[in-house]
Amino acid sequence: MKRACVAGLLITSAVGMANAADMPLKSPPRVVSDWTGFYFGVHGGYGWAQPKISDTDLNKSNPNDVNQFGANPNDLPLGVPKPKGGVFGVHAGYNWQWAQQGVVGIEVDYSGAHINQTQATTIHFDGEQVGNIFIPGEDDTRTLKAKLDHLASARA
Repeated sequence: MKRACVAGLLITSAVGMANAADMPLKSPPRVVSDWTGFYFGVHGGYGWAQPKISDTDLNKSNPNDVNQFGANPNDLPLGVPKPKGGVFGVHAGYNWQWAQQGVVGIEVDYSGAHINQTQATTIHFDGEQVGNIFIPGEDDTRTLKAKLDHLASARA
């Protein structure tokens, strides 16, 4: 029984190959694509920024500023901001294709962004005794807010 099944499979596959060899050859289908036309869409993602700001720019904006306690309130440790967050928007464009040779087009996009970071730092200046009068200390707080609300671009 086993030999009969194997023989049947061999005969069937040989007949199938003979039939396939007798069929006329067809040329492969020609794929013609046309990229000409208008398109639009929506996009979204995540964005971040790494601005190039030195610590001197952030913390030493006025080196001659000295408060009543002899301390410079510009000596507050703020770091370079690294804002990050979501980006969502729309884009649209138009492409022209010529004779399966190439495609050129224009595109514009607009995105609303929620890319931000806030830093705050406080330094406490101790009070001092001047004669019979005690001058209380003070807290100096600085806040640095980096924010990106919108992005837009156009290209050809």
